[in-house]
Amino acid sequence: MARKIASPAVVEASGRGRKRIEEFVGRVNSGTGGVSVARMRSEGGWSEPGQCPEFDEYTLVLGGRLRVETRAETIDIDPGEAVVVAAGEWVRYSSPEPGGADYVSVCLPAFSPDTVHRDEEEETKAFLPPEPRDGGVHEVSFAIGELTPYVDWTPFFHAKGLKGKYPGILDDRVEGQIAERYLDEARALLLRAEADDLLEIRAAYGFWPASSEGDDILVWEDEARGTVRTRVPCLRQERNDGSRGLCLADWIDPAGGPSPDWIGAFAVTAGIDLDERIAAMIARNDGNDATMLGLLAERLSHAAAEKLHEEVRKTYWGYAPEEDLPKFRLLLGAYRGLRASPGQASCPDRRGRRPILDLLGAPRRMGLDLDPSFDFVPAASACGWYFSHPGALPFAVGRIGKRAAAAYAARRHEDLAETERWLAAELDYKPGPDIISGKGA
Repeated sequence: MARKIASPAVVEASGRGRKRIEEFVGRVNSGTGGVSVARMRSEGGWSEPGQCPEFDEYTLVLGGRLRVETRAETIDIDPGEAVVVAAGEWVRYSSPEPGGADYVSVCLPAFSPDTVHRDEEEETKAFLPPEPRDGGVHEVSFAIGELTPYVDWTPFFHAKGLKGKYPGILDDRVEGQIAERYLDEARALLLRAEADDLLEIRAAYGFWPASSEGDDILVWEDEARGTVRTRVPCLRQERNDGSRGLCLADWIDPAGGPSPDWIGAFAVTAGIDLDERIAAMIARNDGNDATMLGLLAERLSHAAAEKLHEEVRKTYWGYAPEEDLPKFRLLLGAYRGLRASPGQASCPDRRGRRPILDLLGAPRRMGLDLDPSFDFVPAASACGWYFSHPGALPFAVGRIGKRAAAAYAARRHEDLAETERWLAAELDYKPGPDIISGKGA
């Protein structure tokens, strides 16, 4: 459960409890406004590891306008407001604007964060990077029926102009009947698409030896780790308090370290021959189904990414073989490790899609490529990196300063102007007049 209140002026919490929860939430701070715990109803300390803490609810103070979603509710928060959330609830907060980015999902734990949160030095000592069970590059395909349990219907309803969150939207007094009709139509079309082979869902995944070098990730040619196959420059959060922000390279052991590490990559598409099928529907004056098929293909590509990642964790990489999470927790990212996609919050430069597709041989294996703006061809596709580190959690790079942009440009061996063109929407400064913001930003 969650409810909105005015932002409290006084922090009320025991010292140890406040320190611990700030550390836990700060670990997944989006870097865009941020989250801090302002008050807890109970004042006890943490219980033994693995048991529930004595706090039963948290008050989160959110910097700026954000949408806070729990399993059952959606609450829009304005500056000066806070949200009270029950312990044990998974929370996703994001931009409330249409098409706004998801910043992070975080559990306000009904267990001690001592069991999942250690400082970086202790965590590095305790973690031994697992070698994937299933090396090399592999191709898989999915039937529509096996993906439907993994579909996140909330973006589908938003694309149809509704504002609620699934499944709660079905009970909404204003939007409920419309949402139920859309859902029935979508499920009927999914059955038809499977029976008539209207959609083909294909994927590729692979694993490579990897190391970090500063804020770059080195993907090695083979286990000898003598030849770099590709270097992946990453961006680091810049925090106002001067503390070290997060970077994807943090989740890979450094080059020359005692523990050889690995990275995974994936690509999925539900867009094979999709344009032709949509055109045929329109030619038959079946415009509604044509639009619906495009929306469903997009949802199925994300569902395929979710299911493939689950299989990677449990079997192909095999670092979480005992994982048994309900689907709603999967959609909230409540699993060990991280899936990060270029063009999204933790790696906002969409040009990062190219090395992933090249590593996987995606154009040859599955007909998936990129256009000059680094959009997927075909659409209804996705790609990204896999990280196995237990400390790897979602985050947003946030606004990028000029010094960071210049350093990133140097690591990419390109002019600052080119970096600024592609990251224009993420910059916290105004580039020079020669910079033209294109679609790639």
